[in-house]
Amino acid sequence: MRQPIRERHQAFTALLSEFQDMAFGSAYALLGDYHSAEDAAQDAFVVAWQNLGQIRDARAFPGWLRQIVASQCHRRLRRKQPPTVPFDGRAVTVADSADEPQEHLLRRIESENIRAVLNGLPEKERQVTVLFYIADYAQAEIAAFTGLSVVAVRKRLAAARRRLKERILLEMQEVLRAVRPSHDGTFATRVAAFTKLFSALINEGVSLTRSFDQLADQEGDLEFRAVVEEINQELQAGNCLSRAMAKHPRFFSETYIQAIREGEIKGVLEIALDQLASGTYTSGAIPSASRQAGIVWENMQILVSLTGHAHTEPEHALLALLMSGSNQAVDYLKTAGVNTWNLKQEMQQRLAKLPKGQSWQGLSESLKEVHQKEAAAAKENN
Repeated sequence: MRQPIRERHQAFTALLSEFQDMAFGSAYALLGDYHSAEDAAQDAFVVAWQNLGQIRDARAFPGWLRQIVASQCHRRLRRKQPPTVPFDGRAVTVADSADEPQEHLLRRIESENIRAVLNGLPEKERQVTVLFYIADYAQAEIAAFTGLSVVAVRKRLAAARRRLKERILLEMQEVLRAVRPSHDGTFATRVAAFTKLFSALINEGVSLTRSFDQLADQEGDLEFRAVVEEINQELQAGNCLSRAMAKHPRFFSETYIQAIREGEIKGVLEIALDQLASGTYTSGAIPSASRQAGIVWENMQILVSLTGHAHTEPEHALLALLMSGSNQAVDYLKTAGVNTWNLKQEMQQRLAKLPKGQSWQGLSESLKEVHQKEAAAAKENN
């Protein structure tokens, strides 16, 4: 009598060793809690030991054990005793986390995240997924335990993997959207204010580095101020503005960088900033300094007659650019050795005769009118 008991015990010990992970995994898929799943699996093996004589075919043991595990899990669920940590991880008790070793705390947080991800799977897919990954069980072993065909196990695993990938991508999207600059209007307002002030400083002839000094001083947002200061350091190191700004894509979009780069290449940064500040920037639409000079050159004969010059000089075009608000014109004039002070004084006298608020766009017609009036007055005096 003792021999059969000993043999039965040895056989059951072998079964316990072979199926303990599978029993636990099946319970965990139903309960979603490590401790509850462990208790359910242990109780299931006790019941299995007590009723082992019912098994006539050893091949039926996996499916029979699964039914016992499911029964133990459902019994616990009927008690309505919430698990220590709910499957979705939303009611985690952290009151004692201050006394919990950091390693255990991090592992617990990671486990809760895994539970939350698994909770997104349908129960049928969740069970085969847990069994497959808990101990590298073959699909045939999972099929024998669950009573499914190998094909069904394979299909459920494939479906679970697709769902998990989609869930992870969706969670990543939610995280990224929560931190994106356009999440609220604060970021857009801050960049718009920065651009308007930057544009005003450049149009006043303030250098880039000095402009960024003032921009940093007046920036109230500490994070954005740090970015402005970093860009200024790049400028002082000899790097171009567009490249320095491109290192901060969270603050400056590709379109913004493109406008700055276009303004740098064409020598009309102030126009690029004006268009960015007004929201009128269109790729490739910023006129270059040479194009501006070409447009202005149409008025050169009028400017020549008004300034008393007998022939057309390059500085006249630069003077016209200066009148249009181009900061590059000052540098060009100085490089050419032109006395900008005399030119400015001379043009101010002419501009004084224009109607108040006259824009550069209407300067040509106004200059014609002034010229006609002066010519008429000179004829009358003669």
